[in-house]
Amino acid sequence: MAFFELLVREHIFDEVHISFLFVGHTHEDVDAGFSRIWEFLRRKDAETLEDLTNLLPNSELLNDMLDIKAWLEPHLNIISKHTVQHHFKFSKVSGETVVEYKLHQAEEWVKQDVTYLNSVPKGKPNILKQDYSKVDFLRLQNLINSIHFMFSDESKKRWWDKFLKEKYSIKDTGKRIWIDALPKQQIYVEEIDFSNVIPEPVKKMIEKETQPVKIVSKARRQTVHKKNMKKTTQKQQKKTLHQQKKKTGKKKTTVVIHNTKSILIPMDREVKRQIWLRIFMDLLEFLLATAVMLILTLEILVKFLHIFAVCDILLLLNDIWMAVLVSHLGVLSKTVIDNTSFFGTSLHNVFQCVES
Repeated sequence: MAFFELLVREHIFDEVHISFLFVGHTHEDVDAGFSRIWEFLRRKDAETLEDLTNLLPNSELLNDMLDIKAWLEPHLNIISKHTVQHHFKFSKVSGETVVEYKLHQAEEWVKQDVTYLNSVPKGKPNILKQDYSKVDFLRLQNLINSIHFMFSDESKKRWWDKFLKEKYSIKDTGKRIWIDALPKQQIYVEEIDFSNVIPEPVKKMIEKETQPVKIVSKARRQTVHKKNMKKTTQKQQKKTLHQQKKKTGKKKTTVVIHNTKSILIPMDREVKRQIWLRIFMDLLEFLLATAVMLILTLEILVKFLHIFAVCDILLLLNDIWMAVLVSHLGVLSKTVIDNTSFFGTSLHNVFQCVES
């Protein structure tokens, strides 16, 4: 943060914006650039750092680095809670460096009480010293020896042996430039007033376009029938009020007029889905009830059909019984048969009539 503020203080930039992603969000647009490196490595292997720099266009191996943190540290103010914010802006306001911040993109900028630098450091940062205390060179050397057969030729292994032996010492090559060599922005001593240059009609148009407009709600336009009904209702209310004045002799100054307005409530997809689901469930319930009624009706009809079939069977048995009697007893039994049936008289009574 202090380095970005330094860029504005030294007029390298007029304004600097910094934005941080939310915690856990590990993807950024610049990540797409690494896919280009993968394309190069897919076609050709890079077994050493020199092979990698030769493979990638416009790349170089850094031989020295500047210790900017140690150079700025004595000039820093003590600031806390700044890691919570996600957006920062460094700019010049009336010749003074101003730091602003906000948590979300849609919020307004909030001016920070103090800047990160209490003074501008002089000179140039020193070369960063190497710290290999956490690097296990013996383990790396054993790893190179164990996979030496995977190199394309023996020169690759010799390169790594030399690299680990020299411990890649960083030296000041003098090629690193500092911000004092960068071009600076033009410093405006006074602001130019363009208000007199803009014509008056153009000013009015600009004011009209930039003027904030408040969103208001209007009632629905009433039809002629509704207007006539409203007027009739108002006349009846006034007439009733006038009659009350005559009876009581008191003047009433309050007139109550009822007016109803239709409010259109927009619904999102979730609400529509719930409504359609409710309609579908009601329709399904109606269909199930209708199906149950039809099944009960069919059941009753089947029962009636069973009763009629039994009656028909009994009548058929009666006719068979009568025919058997006529065939065996002859004409003498006609009188007896006419007065009896299969269900009314027993066989014993029939034979008694035949003997007589």
